[in-house]
Amino acid sequence: MTRARHLIRQCLVAAAILLVVCAVAALLVVRSGWFRELVRHRIVTEVESATGGRVEVGNFSFKWETLTAKISPFVLHGMEPASEAPLLRVESVSIGLRIISMLERKVDLATVAVDQPRFRIVIYPDGSNNLPTPPGHSSGKSWAENLVDLAVRRYSVTGGTADIDIRQVPLAFSGEDLRVQMTRDTTGARYRGNVASRRLRVASDIMSPAETSLAAAFTLDATRLTLSPVRIDVGGSRIDMTGSLTNLRAPQGTFKTTAAIAVRDAVSLFSLPIAAAGSANFDGDVAFSFAGGFDYTLAGKINGRGLGYTRDRLHIQNATASAALRMTPQQLTLRGINAAALGGSLTGEADLGRWKNFHFKGNFDGLGVREALAVLTPRPIPWNGALTGTLEVDSVVGALVNKVHAVAAIAPAGNGEPIQGQVDIRYDQQAGTVSFGDSHVATPATSVILSGTLGQNLDVRARSTNLDDVLPALALLGDGAPTSLPLQLDRTKQGEAALVGMVSGNLNDPQFRGQATVTNASIEGHGFDRFSSDVTASQHSVALQHLTLSRGQTEITGDAAIIASNGAAGGAMTGAANAANDPNRPSSITRACREQQVRADGESSACRRHQATCPGSTLRHRARLMQCVKERSVRRCFDLPYSDQQRRRTSSYAQWKCEREYAKPSDAPRIR
Repeated sequence: MTRARHLIRQCLVAAAILLVVCAVAALLVVRSGWFRELVRHRIVTEVESATGGRVEVGNFSFKWETLTAKISPFVLHGMEPASEAPLLRVESVSIGLRIISMLERKVDLATVAVDQPRFRIVIYPDGSNNLPTPPGHSSGKSWAENLVDLAVRRYSVTGGTADIDIRQVPLAFSGEDLRVQMTRDTTGARYRGNVASRRLRVASDIMSPAETSLAAAFTLDATRLTLSPVRIDVGGSRIDMTGSLTNLRAPQGTFKTTAAIAVRDAVSLFSLPIAAAGSANFDGDVAFSFAGGFDYTLAGKINGRGLGYTRDRLHIQNATASAALRMTPQQLTLRGINAAALGGSLTGEADLGRWKNFHFKGNFDGLGVREALAVLTPRPIPWNGALTGTLEVDSVVGALVNKVHAVAAIAPAGNGEPIQGQVDIRYDQQAGTVSFGDSHVATPATSVILSGTLGQNLDVRARSTNLDDVLPALALLGDGAPTSLPLQLDRTKQGEAALVGMVSGNLNDPQFRGQATVTNASIEGHGFDRFSSDVTASQHSVALQHLTLSRGQTEITGDAAIIASNGAAGGAMTGAANAANDPNRPSSITRACREQQVRADGESSACRRHQATCPGSTLRHRARLMQCVKERSVRRCFDLPYSDQQRRRTSSYAQWKCEREYAKPSDAPRIR
């Protein structure tokens, strides 16, 4: 028994001595230059083996007390040209080691802490990239398999930035404050971790630069990277994604995606021509692929509410819309569009090819006439009806080549004056034309028929027994449209106005030529029985030829012109007129002149131009004088109670007025 105890004591002493020797040996080893160089070599070898890139290390230090190595900086070169920035540059890398066997000189990586890395990936136009190919590629191993084989217990990345430049698409990502934490799962050959980045910027030629934040949890094994969940915040919008990337040599995968989008964010990012109001939801899938270059497909259902559109006088509010969306780097398509606005509905489909060429084709139904016209003018519309038809739009983003074709049937509906008809209209912005097919619109008092092309030749036929119908139409043309017309039809006498003619010229300066007829009407309270004339009108002037104006036994014929003053109506009026009066009522002309109280520029058939002023104390004298000069005779003036001296003065005055208008006074006709 004593011998056994003595033997055990000797063994324990020997073990203690051996342990001390090992500890001393270990201390000497870890403090030796050999161990330091071993650590440095192991770090470079492991990284180059795992990535296939070329490693450069700067200052290297090692603390034997904690078995911690530190490198600053650390650079990893990929396949990029020497003139470009490297694949990865890290300001500081701290690596914790664990000794597996002192006798076999085996050292493994326990922890890796990366501070302020700058990661840069470039995908070139030919589909190649700057990512190196790991040596394990020939044996079928991917970078993920090599990373898992490292068996590092814990990774961490702080204060980093990442740039992804996809020159093939043109798309670029960059972020700041990148943080990655990754821990090895002891139950399997995989890592679990989290990644986050603030101020992640995305730039593309199809959108304005966007600044987002990213947070994701992930699981990485030798064949798959699973992200669940991923959260991306952009302004007031949020995107949630769940999915996996496989084939990690050339990653590809599909992510289930839901998004709550503030329309104001989408408007600023994509320069959408809608109001920055409302919200939208997306539910679908996003597929990514880096095989042969970067590619993506976004497909799903999108719904919007509270949408609006404002441009000039067009205001649409609280609209709703839904569609099946599909987006690729080359095209955006919308199928099954269903929108509601202005009391009506719109269905159809749209395409935006190469993010430039837009095409829409669809149908609209139940669109109220009052609601439709209310977006163009704030003035009340007396008519009410419903529009049903088809709409087709073609456009090129950034170019003035819009084309629109609409065919609408109008049926009476609701309260108010009924309106009905059909409109077939084509608009070509590049050609500057508006074409009408078989188009006709009618209210109880007014009918209009249009055919032809505004900007070339447009035939117009209109008839009305209530010119108040014209006012809402004028309000659609501009904010300065009148609220009342000086011309009024006498409904008790079945007054009527008719217009037949052609509109020609471009849209900026259209001109009308035709005939106008008005019966039983009044101008500013001064009635007449009938007016007819050939009309030539533009934005600047109105010319009347072969006009006839009659009231009772009085009839005036001749020509007249009204010229706008400073672009507005109400300018000077010039003209020529012949007046015929019932001889039994010699005061008709005088009374008419007194009622009008206007200044007129008249052109005499004998004297070319003659001015006479009706108002004033000499009203009767000058009105009669004008008629006398027209007839080159003062005989009718003799009916006036003038003295002989007044008669001679009248004749001399008439002759003098005529001679003033001729270069040679002798050419003037003689007043008898």
